[in-house]
Amino acid sequence: MPNKYTHDIIVIGAGSGGLTCAIFMQRAGFRVLLIDKAPETFGGDCLNYGCIPSKALLHVANLFHDIDTSSKYSSHDQAHTVDIQKVMDYIKERQAVIRKHENPEYIKTLGIDIAIGNARFSGEHDVIVDGNHYTAKHIVIATGSRPRTLELEGLESIPHYTNESIFSIKRFPKDFVFIGGGPINIELGQAFSRLGSHVTILQTGERILPKEEPEVSVLLQRLLEKEGISIRTGVAVEKIENGQVFVKTPDGSVLKISADAVFVGVGRVPNIDSLALETAGIKLDDHNNLQLDKYLRTTNKAVSAVGDAAGQHMFTHAAELQASVVLRNFFSPFKKKYTAKHMAWTTFTSPEVATFGINKLQLGTEAANYDELIVHLDEDDRAITDDSTEGFLKLYLSKQGLVLGGTMVGPRAGEITSELILMMYEGIKLDAVLSKPFPYPIGSRVIQAAARQYSGKKLQSPFAKRILRLLYH
Repeated sequence: MPNKYTHDIIVIGAGSGGLTCAIFMQRAGFRVLLIDKAPETFGGDCLNYGCIPSKALLHVANLFHDIDTSSKYSSHDQAHTVDIQKVMDYIKERQAVIRKHENPEYIKTLGIDIAIGNARFSGEHDVIVDGNHYTAKHIVIATGSRPRTLELEGLESIPHYTNESIFSIKRFPKDFVFIGGGPINIELGQAFSRLGSHVTILQTGERILPKEEPEVSVLLQRLLEKEGISIRTGVAVEKIENGQVFVKTPDGSVLKISADAVFVGVGRVPNIDSLALETAGIKLDDHNNLQLDKYLRTTNKAVSAVGDAAGQHMFTHAAELQASVVLRNFFSPFKKKYTAKHMAWTTFTSPEVATFGINKLQLGTEAANYDELIVHLDEDDRAITDDSTEGFLKLYLSKQGLVLGGTMVGPRAGEITSELILMMYEGIKLDAVLSKPFPYPIGSRVIQAAARQYSGKKLQSPFAKRILRLLYH
């Protein structure tokens, strides 16, 4: 390595995107410096405050729900009261298992240099961490994001949480108000409801999960309300006073909702404001996010960004995908553009919501541009046996039968749609699955049903019928 730099690459942030970049570059024989602000934040938001603890919480909450729903098959009813400390202990146990390979000591054993502290740029190729100066040919910003703050009168008068504090909760809320109707609030709201809280979700917009298609929001809201969750949309939270949340409704009236705790989930902000970006020639866009080109490079071409810091899709798997693009472009003479055209995500409610590819709005209003298929789960045998018929699979296909996108509401939707995501990426036509056996009665047979529906539509044309008549022998 030339003596010009202390390292070949510096990665700021030890979350999913940062770890992907750092570990690959080390394995490829490069000298890597990985920086994070504290040992306990290694693993990023996903391990510490996001995906992992929330899914562990959902696991416990769903166990409680299963016990409650099983009572209709039992001759004895038994009440179950949650011990929130035991739940939090379980979450920390699960985190500890994953943390074995996502901590500074382990990363050092891989041959990666570690710096702990607050990083800031001091030049185009220069970073300072608590007084120590480092340089590299390439630098990757992977600093993640934090919850957007909410300025609300009286918020400090009541226990209030974000995703960064909820997994250290000590007292179980009887009346729990969630401000915001995005995926985090919907998942956690359902979890605490199933554990025994009376949950109210307050959404400023017209519907929950506004990034999903309208029928998804409508169905999920109905199912959540069926479980006893109160959902108010189109409202404005005005203040909190004497244990009550004052809410202005669409008709102008004011509701008072009792609360002994509040969860705030109103968006996220990239962690880039303390990096002294201007000293490295890095500019922000009109939304105060990093100004990136189609290759995820900042205005300083030696510095790239991945993950939440890039200010785009804030998912762990998006960070991993972005990291793969940045890594490829370090070595390939043919630069690869980052595209979110095939992005996919899952909201881990019950039932799950899985979405991938492009949606109806992006396809346009002309039905001639695409084919739309819908399979309702009340037609699926596995959904019938599992009493989970409230849901559907919707697909958008090109006129050639290629999967363009879709969404599913149902049990294990995230796993089931993975096959469709692969078909979308690889340009495989939907009717290709007609020659594949789907063991009966697995849930993914809903894909086969969609393919049969599509094939059946093609058979309705007079031309197809004439050809089949000629071939029949």
